[in-house]
Amino acid sequence: MGGFAERAPDRYAVAIDRDQGGSVALAAAYDVIKTIGTRLAGIPDLRDIPVSDPAHLLADAALWPSTRGDLRDADHWLRRALEVASPQQAAAVAGRVGHAAAARMAYLAGRFGASDVAAAIVETLPGRARTRIGSASVDALQRDDRAD
Repeated sequence: MGGFAERAPDRYAVAIDRDQGGSVALAAAYDVIKTIGTRLAGIPDLRDIPVSDPAHLLADAALWPSTRGDLRDADHWLRRALEVASPQQAAAVAGRVGHAAAARMAYLAGRFGASDVAAAIVETLPGRARTRIGSASVDALQRDDRAD
């Protein structure tokens, strides 16, 4: 995660193009997220391995929030990633993930103090976008086990 987290995750997640399939060995070693190729476009390589940069980490959190740790934590690694995120790059990534995910990206950027990134993403939206983080079938208080 580009050094933004203080420790390595218990289990790494990898996103793959669903049209490419996958393997049992890959699924045994990693949490595998199958998605469409356009959502993976533009991810930079680190030693010939695609690794999300800050803009893509924001998109990852918007697309797959349950795999990104506790996003309610004010000291979440996403805050450190957003400190160096390019608003222009985040807007370009937002244009590839769909309106609902882009709206979640803008929300998360604002939540973690990156108002310039949030504003750039909002500019990509055609208007208001309805979105939520978490399952629509579960009440928000039930998803938050720390809520009283």
